[in-house]
Amino acid sequence: MTLLHAILKKVQSNESVASKYPSPPPEINKTAMKSRKKKHTYKYAHVKAVVDTSPPRFDPLFQYRKLQEWSRTMRNLISENMKLVTTIKRQHFLRGRVDSSWPDYPKSCRQYFENRNYFYKRIRTANQYLYNRIINVKAKVPTTVSLRRDWRQNRNEILERARCKFVLFQPVPSEDIEDIQFKAPPEIKRPRIYLTLRFRHGAVLGDLPVELFTDVCPLTCQLFLDLVDGDGLGNGYIGTCFFR
Repeated sequence: MTLLHAILKKVQSNESVASKYPSPPPEINKTAMKSRKKKHTYKYAHVKAVVDTSPPRFDPLFQYRKLQEWSRTMRNLISENMKLVTTIKRQHFLRGRVDSSWPDYPKSCRQYFENRNYFYKRIRTANQYLYNRIINVKAKVPTTVSLRRDWRQNRNEILERARCKFVLFQPVPSEDIEDIQFKAPPEIKRPRIYLTLRFRHGAVLGDLPVELFTDVCPLTCQLFLDLVDGDGLGNGYIGTCFFR
């Protein structure tokens, strides 16, 4: 290949590239593009809205048109009732017996009838269950019969005890039993003291007499007297609690 052919081939290749990739387009102006956009207008924009505030027109046949099945059922029921009343009157005038039982109930009343039967059956079952519980379950409180029996016994006991003589405390202390071995000789007189007994924060029971054997144990009796009198500091028998 000669130099001339190479130069011509190069020039032809540059021309083909230039035709394939043209120069870049000029910069786009956004304002020009906005002005070019087509404005779409609503075709009914010029029409103003109209609100009809008048009430709807009354049509007395509107309900019947919407409730044709209901009206047909009502007419059938009325016709059945009329036939039934006519049959009863006819039998009454002919002095015959009237059979008021229906072999087939109307279609519109069947569901209501079944619901009522189911309701009564359920109530009867619940009542039977409550009745069985009342009869079989034992009472957790005393019965009236047992309370009346106990009150009758208590009342008789109260009346019987009310007839007896009632003495709360003996007014004068007395000795029921005295051992002869502990009886003082005639020439010796033994002193006595009285201890007051009472319930804690309650009533006084009475006095307990105590005889001191001063002729046998004088020192012990003197110590007992000192403890009974107390020293004022809480040491003594004053306020002593005992059981039985």
